[in-house]
Amino acid sequence: MTTYQIWISFYTIIRKDVLRMFRIWPQTFLPSVITSALYFLIFGAFLGSKIGDVHGVPYVMFVVPGLVMLAVVTNSYANTSFVMFSSKFFGRNIDEILVSPTPAWVLVAGFVAGGLVRGILIGTLVLAV
Repeated sequence: MTTYQIWISFYTIIRKDVLRMFRIWPQTFLPSVITSALYFLIFGAFLGSKIGDVHGVPYVMFVVPGLVMLAVVTNSYANTSFVMFSSKFFGRNIDEILVSPTPAWVLVAGFVAGGLVRGILIGTLVLAV
């Protein structure tokens, strides 16, 4: 395969995944935002008022990076595993991808890049909350 053909394969895998994410955005983005908002409310407001400061930093600000990374890591892993599982069992389109001359590393890189996109989007939304 030429470099251009590899790029087209990679782009197609990412594009398919991103379009799926935005097609079912209530199932993709809302649960993470609501869960993180509940974490912020419980750990930040209720528990944070009892704890106070941690080394001079308010407890809410101390917890925020961990909760953002929790959402990012969980969603990026869930996206990558779900895309592989669903394309094998539900859509049965993994066979078409495997039959194509696309190298295996491009397939894996495309799935991982799709998870990376979802993780960055979720992290941005959670940080906005």
